[in-house]
Amino acid sequence: GGRVVDQDVRLMGVGEDALLVSRRNFILGRNFSSVEIEQMSGVCIIGITIAERLFSNIHPIGQVLRVSQDENAFGCRVIGVLAPETT
Repeated sequence: GGRVVDQDVRLMGVGEDALLVSRRNFILGRNFSSVEIEQMSGVCIIGITIAERLFSNIHPIGQVLRVSQDENAFGCRVIGVLAPETT
């Protein structure tokens, strides 16, 4: 059992420089390492909204998310949480 987010959530596969280009800041955790990118490690960075929704009472870093769509599913360990987007 776990918490389910049954609405559309945007997933993006990015390189280690993507967050620098988008000027997003971390609230917790860190960016992807070059080794994680190279090895396509099962790690992820989530936004603050998802962190609050899924991990309201626990620290999100190190937690594992299960992402599924249709017949496909994979897990990823949270390594970072991003601040809200600024306009």
